[in-house]
Amino acid sequence: MANDLKELTDFANEVRDLLLGKYDDVEVQKVVKNHDEILVGVTVRTKNNRVSPNVYLNDYYRRYMDNRMSIQDVSVEVQRIVDENTKDAMAANIDPFVFLNKSELLKRVIVKLTGTDNNEQYLSNCVYVPVADGLVAVLHVFVSISDKGIYTSKLTKEMLDVIGMPLEAVYEIAKRNTQMKFPYSVRSLASWIKRVCGEDAVEKINIDDKVYIITNIVGINGASVILYDDVLKAFCEDHRCDRVYILPSSIHELFLIPEDAFVDKTGLLEIVRSANKTLQDSGSYLSDDVFMYDASSNKISNITK
Repeated sequence: MANDLKELTDFANEVRDLLLGKYDDVEVQKVVKNHDEILVGVTVRTKNNRVSPNVYLNDYYRRYMDNRMSIQDVSVEVQRIVDENTKDAMAANIDPFVFLNKSELLKRVIVKLTGTDNNEQYLSNCVYVPVADGLVAVLHVFVSISDKGIYTSKLTKEMLDVIGMPLEAVYEIAKRNTQMKFPYSVRSLASWIKRVCGEDAVEKINIDDKVYIITNIVGINGASVILYDDVLKAFCEDHRCDRVYILPSSIHELFLIPEDAFVDKTGLLEIVRSANKTLQDSGSYLSDDVFMYDASSNKISNITK
């Protein structure tokens, strides 16, 4: 791992050298993401632009090592992305000073559900609230949304100081902001497979119609919807159950199963861990554990540990 990181950093330094002269300043940076995934990229700065685009190079390094791109090809592609992101930022009127303004921070603060396993380094620089054993709600600042994705920045301890309010109060605001920006969506797994794969697919793979997918309307960081007030309580009321199993699929969606529909907890654990082994993006990992929501206590608990 250390050797891979060194080689990736050396590669990033070569890309930086090719970009110097085209921009006022180019800096190689290492960023720790979810699941303690380390991304290495270049941050580009120009004197007349308040926005400093950052382009991660991990994927480009893999293409370079596979002889699918030359280092010159990578530098050209990075330059294209930087110029495009700069234009997008100007069009969206993104102002970096919002991160220093209390009212702006309170309008933009949102939450993302994150796992704690193998995430110590990432969480050490986060502001978060415990949700259950193995799950936390990490606070972020919403920047913009486009057809290319959702842009956010972690809420730092310094930003929390700017807000000047207790963490619990900021968390409640963040939950409301997230729910307004990204409403939740629930559908049965059977109906989703039917829509994607056709009517016959459900019968062929024998999917139980009491398994549900919960996410948000954009399908990005959708696992966070279980943090919204009364979402899980409403699910229990709609499905006439007192408790519901929560199976992490990724940070983007979860499976919900009413307790009376499934009694084999070991089988549920196997489902979660098998699904996690197929994740293409380790940064999307949430947890290997099974959780349960109890409507009477309005709490989520880890039933694996």
